Formats: sequence, C-alpha cells, structure tokens
Amino acid sequence: MNWEGKEILVTGGTGSLGSALVRKIMDRMPGVKGVRVYSRDEAKQTEMRKGYRDSPVAFIIGDVRDRRRLLRAMRGCDVVIHTAALKHVPVAEENPLEYIRTNVDGSLNVIECCLDTGVERAMFISTDKAVYPINLYGAAKMCAERAWIRANVYSGNRPPLFSACRYGNVWGSRGSVIGLWTEQARARLPLTVTDPNMTRFWFTIDQASSFVLKSLTEMAGGEIFVPKMPSMNVGVLARTILALSGRMALHDVIVTALRPGEKMHECLITAEESRSTVRSADGYIILQDYRDEAREPFTLTSANNDWWLEPTDVRRMLP
Repeated sequence: MNWEGKEILVTGGTGSLGSALVRKIMDRMPGVKGVRVYSRDEAKQTEMRKGYRDSPVAFIIGDVRDRRRLLRAMRGCDVVIHTAALKHVPVAEENPLEYIRTNVDGSLNVIECCLDTGVERAMFISTDKAVYPINLYGAAKMCAERAWIRANVYSGNRPPLFSACRYGNVWGSRGSVIGLWTEQARARLPLTVTDPNMTRFWFTIDQASSFVLKSLTEMAGGEIFVPKMPSMNVGVLARTILALSGRMALHDVIVTALRPGEKMHECLITAEESRSTVRSADGYIILQDYRDEAREPFTLTSANNDWWLEPTDVRRMLP
C-alpha cells in the first residue's frame, strides 16, 4: 500500500491508540493527504487539536452509533481505522446494552459506511477478550470482529477490504491497571490485585500503533493479524511497581478476587483457528479461506506463552 495522497479516518481518534496512530501517521508518512479524527469527546479533541495546528488533521465530533454523521465524516476517505469502543469489563457487565450499541451496532455502522463510500481499506481493532469470551465486552467484540471480517463478502473481494488486528493489554492506555497501581503506590495506598497468579499479554502503545499500520500495508482482506506478544504475571507486575516505590510489606497488596467477567488467563488464538493460521515475521495471521487439517492444533494463551516480561522489563517501560 502506498500512503501517498491518502485520506484516513480514525474512529475513536482521541483515545490512547487512536491518538498514537494519528501521531505516527503524521510523523512517519508525510505523503498522507489528511487524517480525520472522529470521536465524541469534545474535551479530548480540544486538547489534541493544540498539537496539530497548521496540519492536515481534521477533528470531527461524532459517535459511531450515529450512522448519518459517520457517513458524512467518511466521504472521500481512502482508509478507515476503527478503534472506537467501550472497553471496561466490569462496566460492560453492568451496562450491557450500551456496550452492544457502541461495540456491535457502532461497528456495523462503520462497515456499512465503508461499503457505501467505497474506501479502499478498513482495519478493525479487536482484543484477546473476544476469544472464548466469558464477559459482555468480549462477546460484543467477538460479534463485531466476525461481522467485520465477513464484510468482505459484501464487497466481493474488491475495495473496501476489511481486516482486523487482535492483541492483548496495551501498556499505559487509559484505564490500564498499571496507571491505577502507580497512582496507588504514589499515594502510599495498598495495591488492589484481583489475583496475583493472573496472566495477561502486554503491548506498548508504540508497538500497537506500529503493528496496526504495518498490517494495513500488508492486508489483502479477511485476515486477523495477531502480533507476537509477551506475557506477564500480574503479581510480578504489582510487586515491581511496589519495589520501585520503595515498599514491599505484605499489607501493601490487597487481593480482591476476580471481578465479574474476568478470566485468569487470556487467549489470542484458539485451537480451531490455529489450523487456519500462518506465521509472519512479527506474529501470526489467521486466514479465512485456508485450513490445514494435517497441522497439529495449538492455542496461544497468556499462560502457555514462550515470551515473558521480567521485573527489569517493567522498570524500563514504566514512566
């Protein structure tokens, strides 16, 4: 894919990943014609706008639930990156309809607008919680991911092409447990840990945004791109944050137990998907029209991963 002269729309463009994508596009792809930041957060847009004076970045107030507004915002775009979503697992359990309206209905609106406006490429940002989902957030993202990949049927293998990126926790994103624990440590409060044996996949914002843009250039339509990601035991993470704050007493951690909808371990690739998966230079690609029945199936979980973060890695990554 040649980025020269492309007009790009980023839904959820003021979020952690969305704003990182906009910044990386503007810094590394000078030939881009323009970037449209589509989000419903007026305050974040106002703040973000300060860094893009005299640049081809446009800010559009709108919600992915509003199909008419989305359609108007997307006209003339060549590429769409759909990052907009409600993302907090416990909140989803208490507000299921709101998550369905944004994460499922909103994603369907983006698909239909891509088809109606004839964009060239559309990338959906998925999550490991969409794999074997046990919570409302994961189930909603699973539905959206499936609909997105199968939207290629409607485009008839012509533009727009639809693909997805699926990965785990983003280090330092808004609402991340890392931010919560860092604040608790600075305030000399005990860290609230659901279960110290829980494991998660971790990715930095920079890694996530780079992976999305690289996948956009490589996509042919219908793929789910999965990066190679390290795992970390959350107990190790909590203890490292405590050590950096100069605390390590037993009362510095309160174990609260799993919250509704939480898993002990996450999964990025299921055994069923593994037969349709090929390895890439930086991870895996799940293909829709390929299946190797002779291949030994595997699952990729945060517990059976062969790449783990150590306390030294955490110290290097924390601000």
